[in-house]
Order: sequence, then C-alpha cells, then structure tokens
Amino acid sequence: MKLCLVNSPAKVRMVNENAHGPSGPSGLMYLASMLRNEHDIQIIDAFNLYLSDEDILQKIYNFQPQVVGLSALFLSQVTPTLQIAKRIKDSMGRVKVVLGGNSITFLAERLKKLEYIDAIILHEGEISFKEYIRRLERGESLSGIPGSIIKEKGEIIENRNYKFIDNLDKLPFPSRDLLSDPLAYSKSVVTGRGCPFNCMYCSTKKMWGRYRRRSAQNIVEEIKEITQKFNSNVITFSDDNFTAYGYHSTKQIYDLLIENKIALNLGLSARIDLVNDRLLELLAKMGVTKIFFGVESGSERVLKILGRNYSTREVIDKVDRCVKLGIIPVCSFMFGFPFETIEDIKKTFDLMERVNTCYVQCHILALLPGTEIYKKAELFGLKLIEDFDFLNVNFDNQALFFTPYLSREKLMELYTEGESICQQKFMRRWMYKKRLNEKMKQRI
Repeated sequence: MKLCLVNSPAKVRMVNENAHGPSGPSGLMYLASMLRNEHDIQIIDAFNLYLSDEDILQKIYNFQPQVVGLSALFLSQVTPTLQIAKRIKDSMGRVKVVLGGNSITFLAERLKKLEYIDAIILHEGEISFKEYIRRLERGESLSGIPGSIIKEKGEIIENRNYKFIDNLDKLPFPSRDLLSDPLAYSKSVVTGRGCPFNCMYCSTKKMWGRYRRRSAQNIVEEIKEITQKFNSNVITFSDDNFTAYGYHSTKQIYDLLIENKIALNLGLSARIDLVNDRLLELLAKMGVTKIFFGVESGSERVLKILGRNYSTREVIDKVDRCVKLGIIPVCSFMFGFPFETIEDIKKTFDLMERVNTCYVQCHILALLPGTEIYKKAELFGLKLIEDFDFLNVNFDNQALFFTPYLSREKLMELYTEGESICQQKFMRRWMYKKRLNEKMKQRI
C-alpha cells in the first residue's frame, strides 16, 4: 500500500531559534520505520517547510496513497489538520484519513464524529497504526484495535485501552532519510518517553504514560547512525526531562560515547531539582552545550504549590554552575496560575532578571487539552473567556482566562513586561556567548 504521513501545518507557531535547522517529525519517522518494509511511504513535513494547503494536497494527489495519516502534535495544528482532512475526502473520497498526535488524542471525543475522519490513533501510534494498516490491507475487521477510534460500516468503534510499549529498544530508529532534505534538519534523539512527574499544566504523562528509558547501548547506536549517515555531531535529546534517570544512566551513555570515540555537541532539557554539580560536570564532559530548564516561577510559595522541589536560590546557583562549565542555560518562566498574586509574578520577573543567562522565556499559562488545569479550570478558580474554543483561539501567549487575583487585561499587561525582560537580555546574548565559548575552550 501507499501511505502518506503528514506533519500538519500550524496557524500559530513560535519562532525556531535552532541554528542547525528544524527538528524533524520524530513520531511520523518512527511510524515510517515500522511500515516501510511492507509499504511505500511518503513523509510530508508541512509544519517545518511552511507548506500551503495547496502544496500539501498536490503532493498527496501526485503520490496517490490509499491512506493519509495527519499528525497534530501542537494545538495550533489541529484546525489546519481538519481543513486538510476535509479537502482530501472531498477530492479523493476513497482515501482513508487517519489522525494522530498529542492534541488529537485529547480532542478525540470531539473529532470522532466528523464525517471526513476514518480513524483516530491515540497515544503511541507504532503498534496501533501498523495493526490498522495490516487489517485494512487484508480486508479484515478493524474492530478492537487497542488505542484507536475507528469507523467501520457506519459505526464508530472505540477501544481506548492501550498498553504502552515497555521496551523502547524494540522500535526501529526513525526514518530520517524519508524527509525531503534530511541534511537540512537538526538531529534529535528521543531517549525516553513519558514523565515521572504529573504537572497540572502538562499533558506529557497523560499522553505517554510512566517514564520509560531506552538502553544506553540503543541510544548510542542511533547516535552512531546519525554521525555516520548524516555526518552530524550536533544532536538534541528531545525528551521533556533527560535527567529523570539521574547520574548512573547518563554515565552509561557517556562511557559508550567515549568507547566509540564519538564527540558531540548536545542540547537537552532538565529539571533544576534533578541536576547537581556531579551530574552537570558529567553532562559538560559528554558535550552538552545547552540545557533547557522549566523554572516556571520566582515565587517560593508558587514553586511549593507546583511541587517543584527547589528554591530560587538553587535556580541561581545551578544556572551559575552551568555557565562556569560552558553550558548555555535556557530558563523558561510561566505565570497566570489561579493561586498566583501580582506579588508572586513580580518575584518571577525579578528572578528572570537575576538569573545568569541571556536566554530566558516568558509564557502565560496555556490551558491545553489533556491537562488537569484545563479539565478542572473552575475548581482551580479560572474563568474562561466566553468564546473559548480549542479550535479557534490563538494560543500564542494569549490570556484566555482571568484568575481570582488578575483580570485578563492585567495578565496581558504583565506579559508585555515579562517579554520586555526577555528581549533586553536576549540583546546581550552575543557577549554572553563569547564568554561561554571561552569557558568551553577551557574544558576541551
């Protein structure tokens, strides 16, 4: 069969600051690897290539697939996904249209009745989508596929029971070579799925389940493939929290990199409370040059409510330690929590200014599908705007609610203040990077 996998465009998107190119759609590349030995696969990365609907439809029409899979990882991709899905059905009615991705999973109840959708794959798609394609090709019943919502003979058949993949080492490496220009993309590696935490504003654990880590050997084998096939040593570990497994797991990867004589320029994400001097020193030796920290707040009171097991003093100290090791810390802050006062937010802005990095981000709390804070917004004390709708709101740092302490207008006013701090610090990044480069030379 011919299968077309589309990374849908977005109506709103953040600016890509990655100098090494966009990160490819890893979910679709994993699906392609699961199916490419038996089927003809095309990947269309409309999101990163900024393709128009007409460009996407023309590519699909030229390929003439039997199945089109549309992925919407981000909420801003959902409406464009539905627009494209409808146009595919209108022009190529026999083509099966299948949706998947984080946002689709949590909006499935609303989307399943749309007449131009044939199936929705929930959570991880590798096993369920492959089984869907196998049965479709053989003309077998589609009923009962775990983690799916499927239309068959006019009926909607649901099986939301799904067992997450325990051994991620069994998955083939992503099919990067099926991208239109593989060398134009930055190289990212998923070392694990899920999360050990359950933050009220994050859907990662709901989407991916408990945290599961690939073996160090499997991770390094993929890195070897990237360095050999694509001649790149610049890699990002794209997990939400790479350091969740701590020093020992990281040391295993480091030892194998040394054994295979692989030198890397690495980026990753971590939590402040899960790094210490010993781990940071190891990360520096491993080639880490950038770490993203979701600091969230500068208020000790708010940090405690959020279950962040660190103080603002720890944030300052650990960011300083990164700088001394030649690692660029990227610190992200968020405000708009229902229990947050203006004094709390001012403390966040104060920490944004004090923390020793020119790379700070400021975000208004986003009410995302699948998160506790959206499902229980009123219990948390949030009042949504009257026309709130996931399919038509602008989620690019817009206040879509007001809290017991702050109006929507005040939240937007505060966002302007916070963004001003980010811009002022960012304008000093060249001198900052120069100092860090000197630190990096010292550690080589």
